Amino acid sequence: MDWSSFAGGAFGVISSFVLLMGVIWIWDEYDKRKNQKAPKIRPSLPNILERDLEDRIVQSFESLFPDWRIYNDGVKDGIRYRTGENGAGEIDVLCLDSDGNFIVLELKRGKAPDKVVTQMERYLVWVKQNLAKSGQTVRGIIIARSVDSRLLYAIERKDDIRCWVYDWQLSFEVKTVGDLNNPE
Repeated sequence: MDWSSFAGGAFGVISSFVLLMGVIWIWDEYDKRKNQKAPKIRPSLPNILERDLEDRIVQSFESLFPDWRIYNDGVKDGIRYRTGENGAGEIDVLCLDSDGNFIVLELKRGKAPDKVVTQMERYLVWVKQNLAKSGQTVRGIIIARSVDSRLLYAIERKDDIRCWVYDWQLSFEVKTVGDLNNPE
């Protein structure tokens, strides 16, 4: 028996087998990728930025708060209103209601903790001491995606602070490329 012929034949069979297994493996990987389903997208957007929430509220201010207006002192408006170097901080949105009373909006992109009450109280006191005239009331509204149960306890006896919860959704309108080139 010629061992070199046997070795050559065995090498050919093994090489063919390895090559065949490699092709099957590559095909299987390709097929897995091709048939992967797209991840489901949640209809709500929990990871928005506070700035996005602020922009949306400011853009839709008249429809959200029809009888209110954003405060303007002639120098600066009430959006991200800075209370000064030694002041209370930066008020997200400072408004006036239809009676001319001040409303401080504090925006939280996620769950509002109970410590936001202290932040809101600083703003309310600062506005009362520095901007409000005699007879003007000052109240605050915390707008958040959700609220901590301790926050509800913290504001239970506070007549000048309320919490509002928002919902934020994203929707799509399906259009083909041709539709985009020919708007109606």
